[in-house]
Amino acid sequence: MIQKPQAACYINAVSGLRHNKEALEKLLFLASKNLPSLYIPASTAAVTSPVTPAGSVALDCAGVLVGLVLAQLKQEGAPVIITGMPPGGTFDMRTLVTSYCEPERTITQAMSHFYGLPMFSIAGASESKTVDLQAAADAAMSLVVESLAGGNIIHDLGYLESGLTFSFIQLVLCDEIVSWIKGFMKEFEVSDETLALDVTAAMGPDGQYLGTKHTKKHYRERWYPDLFERTNYETWLKGEGKNLSERASEKIERILGEHEPEPLPPEVKAKLQEIVQGAQR
Repeated sequence: MIQKPQAACYINAVSGLRHNKEALEKLLFLASKNLPSLYIPASTAAVTSPVTPAGSVALDCAGVLVGLVLAQLKQEGAPVIITGMPPGGTFDMRTLVTSYCEPERTITQAMSHFYGLPMFSIAGASESKTVDLQAAADAAMSLVVESLAGGNIIHDLGYLESGLTFSFIQLVLCDEIVSWIKGFMKEFEVSDETLALDVTAAMGPDGQYLGTKHTKKHYRERWYPDLFERTNYETWLKGEGKNLSERASEKIERILGEHEPEPLPPEVKAKLQEIVQGAQR
């Protein structure tokens, strides 16, 4: 359990300089149980912290370090995950709305890596009020950036309206984007088999590779989309010409109608029932 904890807790302190009782109680409890904590000051740039990225990060980073030190004082070696998200987002001075998708996040990421601890990030969200082109663009850009920045836990996939709304369609869209990113970031084997120089030599300058044993053996290793459209226009029309949101909605209905969660082991269910009964008593 210590090596592979089953739970972690996202803790919001009021700001980098104000640490409320509830946040501290959660932090110390987790440390005592050797469970990971994400101690995240929730200040907002331009409101409860300086408007400049450097100033807002400095303030919240001080709050993060408070949580780190207190956790270690409670129990040395207690696992802590450092925030790589911008301090509370950026307060948009034109709309008075806090942004989830601003690009000014690199300083926080750099500080997280400086401390050499796992990094928590926000991505896959959008300020859009519906699943539209903006929602897709926000999700794709933020997920790619946080993946390249080395985020270990990336949160908020499926959020719209600056975190006030959740969308299953946006979540399914993000799942497809994450799949694409994994295909982009995976390591590729370079060997005699994958270089296939013997196959190329055998096929010659005018060869076609569709019927070769090498293609049949390896074609499934390439990335294939589940939602993104790759057919030609005529085939797409024959399939009723559904757009991405419509295809995502169908996938959601299929998952909700067919998915069967893996049942808990009997001993785990019994233990949970004991806890519930104890709480009821």
